[in-house]
Amino acid sequence: MKSGSNPREKLRIRTYDNDRARINLELKQKNSGKTFKKSAIISEEIVNKLIDNKLDYSEEYPELLKKVYLLNKTRLLKPVVIVEYDRTPYICKLGNVRITLDRNISSSTKVHSFFDNDLPRRPVNPKKVHLLEVKFDEYIPDYIHKHIQVEGLEQTTYSKYYICRQYNI
Repeated sequence: MKSGSNPREKLRIRTYDNDRARINLELKQKNSGKTFKKSAIISEEIVNKLIDNKLDYSEEYPELLKKVYLLNKTRLLKPVVIVEYDRTPYICKLGNVRITLDRNISSSTKVHSFFDNDLPRRPVNPKKVHLLEVKFDEYIPDYIHKHIQVEGLEQTTYSKYYICRQYNI
């Protein structure tokens, strides 16, 4: 798998359970092993304009949306894949540990169907293969560290976006 370049940026439009009332535009930046995130709440109307490549510049936009507009005009940035999965999160305040279990990871290039409940999509992992992510800021408490040392688990880099780009539908 490609390890990417340094620094890297990833933009995404995120919803939870296809809830149109809360749509986030997110920018995730990685540089020398550090991750930074910025986000802005956007409307369904803005999502549709992004998908249709009809976003017009506005001083009213949050800074992040202005950046997306600029990238669209200068680098022809546009939505190309939908990454969908079921997530179960666990959070521990000590060390700011976030453990997530992602199941049923699937992809679709039907970006115009972003809000459709019957979105055609393709699974990207074999059945019963799930993704366990462990993220932390400072340290992992011993009791958590002990429990994630499970025989048979493989520690690796994994980009849901990269994998989903490989499985066009």
